[in-house]
Amino acid sequence: MEFTSNAEIDSFVIGDNTIELIGYVDGIDGSKQILFIERGLIQNVNMTFFKKEENVVPIEVCCWRNTTIKILGRYEELGTIEPQSTINTCIKNCAKEIGKIIRLQGYIRVEFTLVPMGHSSYGNGAIVDDVYRLRVHIVDFKDDPTLKSGVHVECVGEIKKDKNDGIFLQLENMSKIEIIDELVLSTDNLRWGIIPPETRNLDDDEKNKAKRSRIQKNLDDSGINFSRVDLDEDVTWDSE
Repeated sequence: MEFTSNAEIDSFVIGDNTIELIGYVDGIDGSKQILFIERGLIQNVNMTFFKKEENVVPIEVCCWRNTTIKILGRYEELGTIEPQSTINTCIKNCAKEIGKIIRLQGYIRVEFTLVPMGHSSYGNGAIVDDVYRLRVHIVDFKDDPTLKSGVHVECVGEIKKDKNDGIFLQLENMSKIEIIDELVLSTDNLRWGIIPPETRNLDDDEKNKAKRSRIQKNLDDSGINFSRVDLDEDVTWDSE
């Protein structure tokens, strides 16, 4: 199956109602149907919902009364994309792997729920490991009652940045998050996970050393016993 090329999409003109487009649906409830759109109308995208970091073009294809749509099959069945190698890492260091497929473990701190976004939706939650915390987005989300707060999971997905340079892990679907054992982290220990992945070595300069000291002080003042936490060392968790 040959999709419409990037070069042709870049040549679309606003107002043209004769375009032809072959591609698969990736952003509406995770559908992977390949569509052939004939006589679609090109319009400017609503910039309220446009996010450059999602690697999409700032135009949209609209279907009107003369448009025809044919479903050509499911994208996964074609096997057109070679699997990428997976990098084993941890939440603390995952920001070094932007744009790469990684595998890491953590405990669910924020349970996954469906989040509407424009005309589509995605799953959203967060996992923690030691004092580090990572947002997780799931493109094709289905509710799973076993993914409760504190559960120990392994995730495989792509590390990305949002428009504010925040780091998050994007999973294709629910098969990319798996419960790996019966360990369940206590609520108190889950509260330790507050620091985002490191985008650089925090000991590079005095400014970052001061930031590290402020984090430690805030932990000590939080009302939970954080006295044993050294942000330069790994923390051994106590599980329920």
